[in-house]
Amino acid sequence: MGYGILIGIILTIIYDRILSPIIDLIIEQYRYYISKKCTKFKIDSDSMAMEFQKQYPEFKEQNENSQQLSNMIGFHMDSDSEDLDYDDDFNEE
Repeated sequence: MGYGILIGIILTIIYDRILSPIIDLIIEQYRYYISKKCTKFKIDSDSMAMEFQKQYPEFKEQNENSQQLSNMIGFHMDSDSEDLDYDDDFNEE
């Protein structure tokens, strides 16, 4: 029974000192590889968008006048609308 505890302690030390850093290194290298691949994809996409804007400048001018969609959560309010005053609703007597 004493040998089982000793073997467990030795295996724990081996895992903690040797295997865990190796696993962390492999995971970090994988993250670096994915980040590098995503960065290259974004740079290629940006360069394609720039080339498109150079070839078709009228498309950019057409889109500047139109309303753009956004990733905002909430309600859409026109900028031309009057400011709403909600304090009047609460102060009714």
